[in-house]
Formats: sequence, C-alpha cells, structure tokens
Amino acid sequence: MILEAGVTQGQLADYLKEKGIKLWMDCTGAGPDASIVGNALERGFGHTPYADHFNSIGTMEVVMPDGSVLNTGFGHYANSKASNVFPNDWGRTEWHIYPVCNGIVIKMTVWLMPEPENFQAFFFSIKEFGEIASVVDILQPLRIRGVLPSAIHLANDLRVLSTSGKFSEKSILLQRNVTK
Repeated sequence: MILEAGVTQGQLADYLKEKGIKLWMDCTGAGPDASIVGNALERGFGHTPYADHFNSIGTMEVVMPDGSVLNTGFGHYANSKASNVFPNDWGRTEWHIYPVCNGIVIKMTVWLMPEPENFQAFFFSIKEFGEIASVVDILQPLRIRGVLPSAIHLANDLRVLSTSGKFSEKSILLQRNVTK
C-alpha cells in the first residue's frame, strides 16, 4: 500500500474495511491517530508476524535537504515494477539511513499482510518482577518454533495503561493497586 506522510493507522484500517480489502496492517500500541510513516521510521513495532515496521517498508520517496527527491531501492529506476515489493537496489542498502538523518519522507510503500483466518491476542500478568525470567524461558521456544508467530511484548502496568487510551477512575484505581 502506498501511503503519504500523515496517514494514520485508523485511516488505513477504515479504508481497508470500507473497500472490503482482505489485508491487515500491523498495528502498534500507539493508537489509531498514529502516523504509519512516522511509526515505521522511528522503528515502531507491532503485534503480528509483520511486527518490525521498518522492515515492512517497500520503498520511500524522500525530499533531501537540497530539494532533490530520492526514491529508494528500485524506485529510482523509471517504470520499475519491483520498487514496491523489493526494498533494496542491486545490493544497495544505504537508504536505511537517509530518511532519519537527511530527508523528509513524503511517500512510503508499506507491506500489508493477508487477513488471517483466525487471530487471537492474549494477555497475562505476573505478580512479582522476579518471575519475568520464567516467562521468557517458557515463551522463547514457542516463538523460535513458530508456535507464536507474532512479536511478543512484555510491558509493565504503566506501559499498558499509557497505550490503552482509557484512563478512568477504575483504571487509576487499578494502577494504584498494581503498583503497590
């Protein structure tokens, strides 16, 4: 999907749903108003097998400080058919440094994944921080074997509350109880 800077996760999700396109974007915990281009450039991550957003970029169109326009990967070849599906030119990968260091990304190809038949998110909590090593020991082989095909996120209570977008008296009470 070719996106211009400023397109949000919510806008893309609404567009895909409205058009009946059976593709998903990898979502982040940043919320529906987060910029997809900005999130990818800041090395954002998500919750599906496409969790590494920067590595889910096909090409970028970048305005450089001198006003010239850089099209990354095969995008700098006129009429290239590979530009949106193959991010690298013939071995060139230095484009990874351009958008963050020197230019302004105005357009980006973001890879979407086929809508899965099933998707199940799961959440759990541990009572003591010292138990985290046991959790990692249990989850690591499941991730390596592909039993858990998506990224695994470990977060504390404040991180979870900060991305839920819902701060009510109940959640503040929960925060106070959890952080005692």
